[in-house]
Amino acid sequence: MKLGSVEHIEMPERRPVEIPQNIESVFTRFDLEECLDTFSVYGLFAIAREANVFPESISTIFDPIIDEETRPVNTQTETSEYRER
Repeated sequence: MKLGSVEHIEMPERRPVEIPQNIESVFTRFDLEECLDTFSVYGLFAIAREANVFPESISTIFDPIIDEETRPVNTQTETSEYRER
């Protein structure tokens, strides 16, 4: 069953995805962008927490989410270290 077939939604055909020759550098760039996103979130969240934009009870809800955002940073760091060896 195709997506949209039950609701009779017309879906245009998609071209096949072309895999670039430099796939490793594409992933590296994506990881670096993820790191920048993560640092931006950390900074904005820290500013909001210090400015008491949200009550502390709401801020603590986001702590596990922020912890999860550290994974791309760890992955990028480990990958960069591996490449330097």
